Amino acid sequence: MPGSVASHFNDHHPDAENDAWKIQPDDMGKLVVDLLAMPERTLPSKIEIRPTIAKG
Repeated sequence: MPGSVASHFNDHHPDAENDAWKIQPDDMGKLVVDLLAMPERTLPSKIEIRPTIAKG
């Protein structure tokens, strides 16, 4: 469940300078694509993703 994502969610307007530390929408998209590509024998149940850089 992402929290610090530079997206338009909740009427946020991303700013390249102020949101540079946040997870980017493309990062979340890659995560979803990778999850969908998992073999049928797997059942991902919880995913936690956080920025590697602390808020600025």
